[in-house]
Amino acid sequence: METDKDHVTNAQSEYKTVTGKTHLSVVERYYKPKYILDCQANEDEDLCILTHSNRICIITLASTHPVVRDQKTIKQISFKVGGIDRLNNKVSGKGKRGAQELNAGSPICKIACVDGEEFTVYSGIKGQLIEVNECLIQNPNLILKKVSFLEQ
Repeated sequence: METDKDHVTNAQSEYKTVTGKTHLSVVERYYKPKYILDCQANEDEDLCILTHSNRICIITLASTHPVVRDQKTIKQISFKVGGIDRLNNKVSGKGKRGAQELNAGSPICKIACVDGEEFTVYSGIKGQLIEVNECLIQNPNLILKKVSFLEQ
């Protein structure tokens, strides 16, 4: 005779075998990747822009960017570019007042690698800067972490 406890355990194992895969991440479910190759005519400095249906975009490095491809060790990421400090972005209200305006060629940050190479990351799209990932200041190698569906 099957007890209630056995029934719950069997139902859970059946669910795992029927679905056969893990849950998708938020990024995989709601964002569509779009790629910009050779951003600002810099060879292989490709960007991946994750776009949501609400028009919010997340700018990341593509897996073909030299920093990610070669798994470079990053010394520092600086958000002070072109006389503007991207960290001083003060956004308020529903209309995101105070957001910094970006064009496709606007620099967002500079990546300094241990081997002496420097890379400038550009926005790639026109829009407003709402927020930067401040965790990159304390741990710059977070930029190398990949989203699973971008690895394909």
